[in-house]
Amino acid sequence: MSFSLYKLLGSLLLPPASLLLLVALCLAMSMITSARQRTWQALAGLLLLLQLALSTPYVGQQLLRSLEDPRYLIPPSQLQAVKQSQVIVVLGGGQHEYSPEYQAGMPNPASLVRLHYGAWLHRQTQTPLLLSGGRVFNERESEAAAMQYALQSTYKLHAKWLEEKSRNTDENIAYLSPLLAQAGVKRITLVTSAYHMPRALRLMAPYAREYGFTVIPAATQFYRGQPTAPTDWIPSGIGMRYSQIALHEWLALAGLWLRGK
Repeated sequence: MSFSLYKLLGSLLLPPASLLLLVALCLAMSMITSARQRTWQALAGLLLLLQLALSTPYVGQQLLRSLEDPRYLIPPSQLQAVKQSQVIVVLGGGQHEYSPEYQAGMPNPASLVRLHYGAWLHRQTQTPLLLSGGRVFNERESEAAAMQYALQSTYKLHAKWLEEKSRNTDENIAYLSPLLAQAGVKRITLVTSAYHMPRALRLMAPYAREYGFTVIPAATQFYRGQPTAPTDWIPSGIGMRYSQIALHEWLALAGLWLRGK
C-alpha cells in the first residue's frame, strides 16, 4: 500500500468523514428498505448527534486528556534526569510547507509547542538537541529542517542532529534510534505532546531494548487542568480537530496492540 493511500484511508476512518459516510449509508438504506425505514433514520440522527458532540471543544479535550499520563510531566524543579541525558529528542508534528513571510517552511502549531519545550529544556540543561521529521508529501524541505530554521531564527539555538527521512511516528523512532546508537547515546529525553507520548514510548520500547537506551519522557501540550469556557460546549472546527487527534491516537494504539507491540 502506498503511503498516500495509507494516509487517505486513515483520514476516512476518523470523523467527520467516517460519521458522514455512515449517515449517508443509513439514509440510503432507509430509502431502499421500507420495512425498517424509521430505524435507519433514527440511526442517522444518532450519528449526527455524535458528530455534534465530537465537534465541541469540551468533548475533544476530554478525549485528549484520556491519553495524558501525569508521570510524563517533568516539573521545572526536577530537571536532573534531563541534565543526565545525552540528547533531547523533539518529535515533529507537521509543518507549513512554505511561509512566504519567511520564505521558508515553518513548523505547524503542534511542532512549535514541542520545539519550544525542547529549546527551553536545552537552555536549562545544555543537553544537545535532535530534531526528527522528514518530508511527508514531497515538501521542499523536511520537518526537521523547518524546526531547525525556527530554532535558529527565533531561539538562536542549533540542533546537533537532524533526522530528515521519517514520514510518521513509526519512522521517527525507526530512523533516529540507530542514528543515536551510532553516536554512542544511551540516555534520551523524549519530547512530544502529552497525547502523543503513549504511542511514542510504545514504539520506542523495542529500540530501547535493542540499543540499551534509557528513555525519559518529557511531555508538553497538556490539556488536563485547563479551565472550561462556555464556548467549549459549542460545536466548532477546533473541537472536531481535538477529537480527530485523540481518536487517531487511540486507533494507532489499538493498531500497535493488534501488531503485538
